[in-house]
Amino acid sequence: MTTLTDFLKVDGVNYPLAEYFNFLYSAALRAEMTNTQTITATKELTDNDVQFQVITASGADRTVELAPEAATNHVTIIENGGSSNHVVVKDDSGVVTFATLAPGDWILCFPVFGKTWRFIKSRTDEWIEVRETWTYASASTITAPTDATTRYQKWDRIRFKQGGSYKYFVINSLTSTVLTVAVNTDHTVANSAITDIAYSRAAKPFGFPDSFNFAVSLTNFTSTSATITGKMMVSPTGIVNGHVEIVFGASTAISGALVLTLPIAAFAYGAITPIGLTRFKDATGGNAAQGVLLSGGQVVVFNGSGTYVIADNLSSTIPFTWATSDDMEISFSYAAA
Repeated sequence: MTTLTDFLKVDGVNYPLAEYFNFLYSAALRAEMTNTQTITATKELTDNDVQFQVITASGADRTVELAPEAATNHVTIIENGGSSNHVVVKDDSGVVTFATLAPGDWILCFPVFGKTWRFIKSRTDEWIEVRETWTYASASTITAPTDATTRYQKWDRIRFKQGGSYKYFVINSLTSTVLTVAVNTDHTVANSAITDIAYSRAAKPFGFPDSFNFAVSLTNFTSTSATITGKMMVSPTGIVNGHVEIVFGASTAISGALVLTLPIAAFAYGAITPIGLTRFKDATGGNAAQGVLLSGGQVVVFNGSGTYVIADNLSSTIPFTWATSDDMEISFSYAAA
C-alpha cells in the first residue's frame, strides 16, 4: 500500500528544508501519488494517505471514510477501480454518505478551511449534500438550522434517510427554521434521526420519483369498495400535474356535487376557472361523457342538450346512473399557491 510516508524527506539526509518538501507533497496531484488497493472492510483515510485512491471493493460493496476535518486535510480523489461492487464514500463517522461509486466512477474531495468537504463527481446526480442537522417536527415538517430561507426555496427537491432507503419530498413552504413538505402517501417524516440529507433544484435528480401517490378526498362521495388511484407531481416552478382514477365498486356512491380536494393548494384563480379535464365511462352501456375540473375542485360534466354546452354537477344519476365498474378519471394541471 502506498502512503505519503513513502515520499517524505528528512533534513540532512535527503534535502534541506524537508518540511517544505513534505508540505508540497501533500498538495501535489501527481500520478505517482496513487494508492491502488483491494479492500475487504471499511478503509479509514487519514491525512497521511496519498491523494489518489484507486479502490476495488472485494466480495461486496465497501466503504471508504474520509479523513476527519482538519487544517491538514488535502485534496483526495477516489476512484472505483473494480468491475462489480460499489465503493461508498462517507464522512469519518461513517454516518453521512457523500457518494456511491459504481465501477469506473470517481469523486474529487477537497477540504474547505479544515471544517467540511466539498465534491466534484464523475457522474453528476444533481443532488447537493447537506452537512447540517435536521430533526423531526411532524409527519410533514422538519426543523432545520436558521436561516433555512437563505439555503432552500419553495419547490426544492429533498431526500434523506431515516434508517433505511431514501425518502423523497418537495418543499411546499418554509420559514427560517421549518421546512414543510408536500404531503404524499409514499413517504412521511418519521419521528427518528434524519441522515444523508441532500437537496436539488433539478426537475428530476437521480432517484427522484416520476410522481407521488396522494390520498384522494372528494365531498359527497362514498368511497366504499372503490378502487382509487391518485398521482401528482409539482415542478420546480410550482406547476402541479396529476391524475385521479376511480373505479366504482358495489357500495360506491355519489350523493351530490362532487368536489376534489387538490393535493397542493392552487393559485387564486377565478372560482370557475378550468384546471383539468374529466372523463366518465359507463361500464354497462359503454357510454362516455366529458367535463372539466374547476379551480375550486368542482368536478363537472358537459351537458350539450341545449343550444349551448353547459356544465352540470354530478349526481347519482348524472351523467348516467352510477354502478359497479363505472370509471371516473380526472387529470389536472395548475399553478400552485
